[in-house]
Amino acid sequence: MLAEIERINLITSELLFLSKPQAVKFEPVDVRQILKDTYLLFEPQFYLLGIKTEFYNGESRGVITEITFPIV
Repeated sequence: MLAEIERINLITSELLFLSKPQAVKFEPVDVRQILKDTYLLFEPQFYLLGIKTEFYNGESRGVITEITFPIV
C-alpha cells in the first residue's frame, strides 16, 4: 500500500512539474531541413497512395507530379 502511495506521489509531482510555465526560447531554424524531414516522413504514404512526387533539394520545393488512385 505504501508503494502505491509513493507511486501516486511521484506521478503527481511529475504532473505538477510539467504544468509549470516554461520560458519560451526562439531560435532560427532551417526551414529547408524541416521540409525535407516532412517530405521523407510522408514519402512512403505517397507511394502507397499512388502519388508520385519529386523533391528538389536545391530550391527545396516538393512537387506533386501525378496522382493516380488505385482501382478498388
